[in-house]
Amino acid sequence: EHDYSRVLVSIIDITDRNLADRALRESEKRYRDLVENISEVYFVCDDHGLVVYCSPNFFSETGYALKDIVGQPFLRLIAPEDRARVIKFYRARTLDETLDTTCEFRGRHKDGRLTWVEQSTRIIRDPFGKVREFRNVVRNITDRKHAQGELISREKRFRALIEESSEMIALVDREGILRYTGPSVTKVLGYTPEELIGRNTFGLIHRFDLNSIKAMLEEILKEPSKTGNAEIRIRHKNGSWCWIEGVGKNLLDEPAVNAVVVNLRDITDRRVAEEMLRQLPIRIINAQETERRRVARDLHDSVNQIL
Repeated sequence: EHDYSRVLVSIIDITDRNLADRALRESEKRYRDLVENISEVYFVCDDHGLVVYCSPNFFSETGYALKDIVGQPFLRLIAPEDRARVIKFYRARTLDETLDTTCEFRGRHKDGRLTWVEQSTRIIRDPFGKVREFRNVVRNITDRKHAQGELISREKRFRALIEESSEMIALVDREGILRYTGPSVTKVLGYTPEELIGRNTFGLIHRFDLNSIKAMLEEILKEPSKTGNAEIRIRHKNGSWCWIEGVGKNLLDEPAVNAVVVNLRDITDRRVAEEMLRQLPIRIINAQETERRRVARDLHDSVNQIL
């Protein structure tokens, strides 16, 4: 005990610990490589919203160097007009114990430019449920937002064209069931779209025109994009018959349509005018005959008597 002639040695096997440490380091390297090379921006905020870590591509996407943003409020990266909404959103997610959430807002570049971003967040909590940090992945969705805006604008334009058109546009399935019709159906046939959607259109067609329209539908169903046209009589809501000119196109193979598209035009006035023109020669002949009989009667009753 005084000259250290003997030393007691205790040996502990730490192979498993070393293997675990090595696996942890390799795993950490893999995830670090992943975070540092993904196209999206990755950053971490503490429970007060201060940035504590950013991926290296943070500067190229936002213009902020790491020294400019680490330790600063995350709100600096949000457009001023969207800050109140984003704060309200994350406060609500913090209180309702959400784990993963997504929010869209306009991000503010250091030079003042605004870009639409989608931020996916995992909220990390301690065993007592208190928020420890927010781990965020941010991707630029400006192009998608612009495309969505253009799509909405185009949809509004086409919807306006359909709803304000004097012609009816309808979608019919292969059994003749009406799946869609524009508001102009009310002006033409007196029905509201809700009264017709789901009904079989054959029930509105004059019995003398029914076979021809069924034959036309069968014909255009044989081939995609094939068209057919017909002039038929359809019953108005008030019980009268309207002459309708219709053109149908088979778009059942188009996923966005999946129906036969039918354009209908009211031609009742034209048919009445055509009928009047067809009867005009007969009326002229009848008028001539009537006039001849009147003249003959006048000659017989007056001139002949005078002579």
